[in-house]
Amino acid sequence: MSEIEANEKLREAKYFLEQMRRLDFMGFETGVFEDKEFSYNFDAFIVAWHSVLDILRFDFAERFSLGITRQERASRDYFRHLAKGLASKNPKDFSEAAAFYEWMDRQEDGLLKRHASLREKRYMVAHRGTVKTGVKEEVTEWAVNVSTYGVSTYSTALYSSYSAGKPGDSVQAGSIPAQPAAAWAGRVVKDEPPPTLPDRTVRLHKTRAYTYFKDDPEELSIVSICSSAYEDMAQLVTNAEKGSWKAASAYERNYPK
Repeated sequence: MSEIEANEKLREAKYFLEQMRRLDFMGFETGVFEDKEFSYNFDAFIVAWHSVLDILRFDFAERFSLGITRQERASRDYFRHLAKGLASKNPKDFSEAAAFYEWMDRQEDGLLKRHASLREKRYMVAHRGTVKTGVKEEVTEWAVNVSTYGVSTYSTALYSSYSAGKPGDSVQAGSIPAQPAAAWAGRVVKDEPPPTLPDRTVRLHKTRAYTYFKDDPEELSIVSICSSAYEDMAQLVTNAEKGSWKAASAYERNYPK
């Protein structure tokens, strides 16, 4: 069976998502955020992401031989009514098509409800204008108790490896055995108490910066929002290809509402 075109549109969406991620990273590294380029990539992402739904319906229309081509204009209601009409006349050949489009509508409703803000942004981008963004910087600070020979204990939910007083990669919270800093910096440590040593406290800082929607009261990262939406859409396509809608249809027949 040939690959459905919805997967190619997903790859397109992922490409623009990766460009946004790259721009956020480069902005943090250089202090210069390319807001226009970020906006262009967001616009392209949101259009590609949303179009997966329509393309998936056409993909399955071809699989079910519904007689509709990609050159035709068709709403989600049209697909559902067409499949149900064909199934009422020929259940043997089209009952699965009817079940799929019923399932597809429910999946789309749930997905767009979970990502309502992106749905609104897509309408803005496609029909009204640009989406306003800004750059937010966050600084996290925590304390680490260190000794002359190494680290004794620390009390924080997230620890960044300490080397010459600079934060690095995060590891799980716990205790670090006392040894020279060069030996333990950046390593995941055992959850066991170290020897008692005289200590002093060092405060570590970690800074990150990212692009956010100016109308978002929570000022969340756009890349994080889009990543979640992408994963959700990719799962929907995977479930469609795996035939999850068949199981859902069988359940509804056995346990009608």
